[in-house]
Amino acid sequence: MKGYWLFYACLSILLLWGDTPFYQICILFLIFLTFIKKIRGCKKGIAIVLLLLCRCYIPISKDKPNPGYFKILEIKSSYVVASDGKHKVILYGLENPNFDNVYLVKKEFREIDTIHNFYGFSFENWLKIKHIFYETQLDDSKLVKQGNSVRHMIYEMISNRSEEETTFLKAMLFGVNEEDVSFLLLSSGMHIGFLLMLERKFLKRFMKEETGQLLILLQLLVLAACFTLSNSVLRLLCFYTANLFLFKENRKDQLGLGMFFIMFLAPYMVFEISFILPCIFRLAYMFNVKKMPKSYVSISVLFPLQLFYYHEVNPIQIFLFRFLRIVYAVFYFLALLTLLPFVPYFSIYQDILNTLSSIEKIGFTIFGTASMWWIVLWFYIFLRIISYKKKKDLIRQGFLLAFFFAMPYLNPFAQVYMLDVGQGDCSVVILPYRSKVIMIDVMGHLTKNIPEDIIVPFLHAKGIRKIDTLVVTHDDLDHSGGKKQLEKLISVDNVVNVKEKAKIYEEDWMKFLLLDYKGEDANENSIVTYMQFYDTSILFMGDLGIKGEKELLKQYPKLQADILKVGHHGSSTSSSSVFLHTLHPKLALISAGRNNRYQHPHQNVIENLHKENIHELTTKEKGAVSIKICKYFYFYKTVEQEFGIITHR
Repeated sequence: MKGYWLFYACLSILLLWGDTPFYQICILFLIFLTFIKKIRGCKKGIAIVLLLLCRCYIPISKDKPNPGYFKILEIKSSYVVASDGKHKVILYGLENPNFDNVYLVKKEFREIDTIHNFYGFSFENWLKIKHIFYETQLDDSKLVKQGNSVRHMIYEMISNRSEEETTFLKAMLFGVNEEDVSFLLLSSGMHIGFLLMLERKFLKRFMKEETGQLLILLQLLVLAACFTLSNSVLRLLCFYTANLFLFKENRKDQLGLGMFFIMFLAPYMVFEISFILPCIFRLAYMFNVKKMPKSYVSISVLFPLQLFYYHEVNPIQIFLFRFLRIVYAVFYFLALLTLLPFVPYFSIYQDILNTLSSIEKIGFTIFGTASMWWIVLWFYIFLRIISYKKKKDLIRQGFLLAFFFAMPYLNPFAQVYMLDVGQGDCSVVILPYRSKVIMIDVMGHLTKNIPEDIIVPFLHAKGIRKIDTLVVTHDDLDHSGGKKQLEKLISVDNVVNVKEKAKIYEEDWMKFLLLDYKGEDANENSIVTYMQFYDTSILFMGDLGIKGEKELLKQYPKLQADILKVGHHGSSTSSSSVFLHTLHPKLALISAGRNNRYQHPHQNVIENLHKENIHELTTKEKGAVSIKICKYFYFYKTVEQEFGIITHR
């Protein structure tokens, strides 16, 4: 078929990646053009693509599961995935779980609803792709039936060993606590692929290649039955099955058919690193007709993918990737051997893994986010280099790399971000050309590290290593509680947290208001921050109440703002109708947590905003909000894909 399977597989992936109808129409139009050109095999390819689309877009039942009997399918470090035969759910709080155990769940299920931020990993969306929509916390679950599968017995045997050995074996064989080892390698499954490649070469000496691949396929089925059908094992199963189906065809068609098998059986995998990384590596080696060094191929593939998925790149990890793949393949093999009763476990295994994990973290980490267009251009140039090896393409790749590092400092937009931190506040302001970074408030939590989990990952994704000024509007857990945690994670040059010292940190574009006003409590003493970029003004209110608003209008009778960061999370103690009418903003930002006990934002505040024709964006509904400001207009975008353009007054 001369690569047609691969061609249509790539088109299908683009269709699945498309998150807008316009994008998908463009890809379908491309398929139509191939039909017009009457490419051989085109009709069959279009039929396959349409069949795949029908499979992927079958309506999924999202009805709420009832309490009842649930069987454990997957085990993670802090939760398990279970099923009642119709629904997959997340269960928390289960002690000593084991595969295929059946529990009686008595508690009601709640819809999974997590915090949504730009660049951050969305646990909710990741589960939705896998058709998991509900969760519950187990307090009084009852084991009604023990599993009797092979993997149940193996997992139980492992659990009865020493703690160190149990941790090692569960991570290597079942993917439990895999964050303790090299997540990139284990999640991509390339260490298993390396082992099978060595085995295939070994078997080739004693039998036909087709017979050897059949044996490997049977081994993969045994692995799936004894452990878990992980993404990496499923991928290898599909690829080896495709190799047998198209044994006499070229490698491109074998890869394409394998990709089709994966998309049909598990469409969600097209978004996973366990699918993307191995496929791109295989494509790269297929097109590497100029025999570029494998180290160059590895670096060129890993650099953009790590930026896209993790927003950070450790050069040491990239350079050691091929070596680490071999090492983890050896440890995977040792883990399998250790299951045998006569093969001992040596504590040095875990010591070596810990050392390797530490080595991976050595060195300078590159932070940032690569746009989809930058990645497409990078891989286009990369394919030209490995196909033609022209010097000018290497120069282009160098310029593209330099442009990535220079992009933040070439951006003329002022940027304002309201992060989704739950029932609290954190806003980030980035000046044009990255001249300064300002943060207003840093929420804390009694049991979570909000700066480590949410705020700093966002800053790193933006390539930010330093905060020039941190403004703490007032001393309260939901506004200042994360300050010390933040300072441990990232450099903070200046902190404005008392009115008496705020004046010295003012700039032409940033003023602090009501510095001489003494409120009756911490909320009323909030530091009010006014900023102006180009012709757009922004007012951050902290938790200032109605009395403070009156004083603000008294001291600044002509005060107006295009964007208002609404006070006190939308509480009825702030944002009076008089204040909103006088200030007359076009856009209001409200930071409030989902299902918060205060029921913020209050309905009367929302009604006041609507009466004044002020468009409001609330984090508990829209997630994080991004605003970009230029000379003639500003536009906003939410994580939930709401978009709007607003012109200046």
